[in-house]
Amino acid sequence: MRVIARALKCAVPTLALFTAPHGAAGIQDVGRVSEEVRRLLNRTLPGTVAQRDADTQYMILDVLDVTLSGDRSPPAAEGDGATEMFLSGPGPDGRVGLHPTRARSQEAPATGFLRSLGESTGRAFQLQLESDGPIRLSGSGIVVEPLVIRDGARQELERRITEIAARTPVTQVLNAYCLEFLKRPPSLNQVYRIASEQVQDIYAPAADILQASRALIEGGFLAGEPLDYVHSIKQWAIWAHEVRSEGRSFTFDDFARQFRAHAEDNFTVAGLPWSARVQALVESTLPTRYEHVGRVLEAAGLPLRSGDSN
Repeated sequence: MRVIARALKCAVPTLALFTAPHGAAGIQDVGRVSEEVRRLLNRTLPGTVAQRDADTQYMILDVLDVTLSGDRSPPAAEGDGATEMFLSGPGPDGRVGLHPTRARSQEAPATGFLRSLGESTGRAFQLQLESDGPIRLSGSGIVVEPLVIRDGARQELERRITEIAARTPVTQVLNAYCLEFLKRPPSLNQVYRIASEQVQDIYAPAADILQASRALIEGGFLAGEPLDYVHSIKQWAIWAHEVRSEGRSFTFDDFARQFRAHAEDNFTVAGLPWSARVQALVESTLPTRYEHVGRVLEAAGLPLRSGDSN
């Protein structure tokens, strides 16, 4: 299978507008929270938002952690700090959650949008948030899906995004990774939202892979390697699991063939010559790359060799 470059690089920005729910007291139950969170990234979108764009790739957010001071709100009472919200992928019960860690009777709403930075691996999204009160939003392993916005709704969407951007929101770049090997990247102004509980369950192994990667890196794994290389290992670990879960092999020869095609395509898109010297350099890195991918998968309980123990 050949990984075409357009499945790896996004050429245009993607926008998603959302508003966080108002009342902490109303989102205590995980079951209800799950439904609330699935609407989080399109709550304030125009009502004519269509269904998911099935031709465009799902993405998974790695780590999200942003705190808003809510400078426009009245001063908080003494001892009343920021409401902390935890936005997560599937937990032990398989649900997605937005969980307040500090109970408050009236939580200030947070509004913002998620925008693709033109990449399908690594620094892939820009999150902008603004709120009327202090709030912290954090989480990991969150699958987001692309939507189709009908032409009649686009003008209203752009107006709302412009209003938010004018209020100097908090901005954070988020790492994310492609979950569908060959599907196309986001198109201009395409909207993403948090995927359904069923989709979160399907891609739970990808969340496990990212969590295992973070634990390994914190322990010194890949120390000294360039950041792009670290992103690449995470991405290929996710793809390797996807290929194997579909019943196909991912031996070293499979990986080498796919990685060469990927590298050659990227050179072509960048307008750079693919030479024997470049190919030899790529070939020299493959054994170590494959070893690193395998180590991440093993740490996630998804070893490359079927006979390995979890």
